[in-house]
Amino acid sequence: MSLYTAAIECRDGNGAGSVVADGADPLSVIVSENDDIVCIITNTRKTNGDLDGSGDITLSDAILALQVISGLDPSGLDLAVEIDGDDRIGTAEALFVLQKLAGER
Repeated sequence: MSLYTAAIECRDGNGAGSVVADGADPLSVIVSENDDIVCIITNTRKTNGDLDGSGDITLSDAILALQVISGLDPSGLDLAVEIDGDDRIGTAEALFVLQKLAGER
């Protein structure tokens, strides 16, 4: 699990043209002899408590945590953003998200 996500975008025309490749690692880009390709790699730190990976802490994250606590197995959870270091989603994550939403953290 990683606290960072990587995105890679490659454009032709020395970076000003069309996107020729994008995605995450690993990424293959075929470059011809005279191509001018510029690739930009962006690393973004994930936000603790952002269980759905939206980039923000929202009510959706609290609902996901509560679903896990109640025994459901929702898809799309990112364990890298759990709060207390136990590598699981539980009460600590639900409480953290609700406190963030209430402005208490």
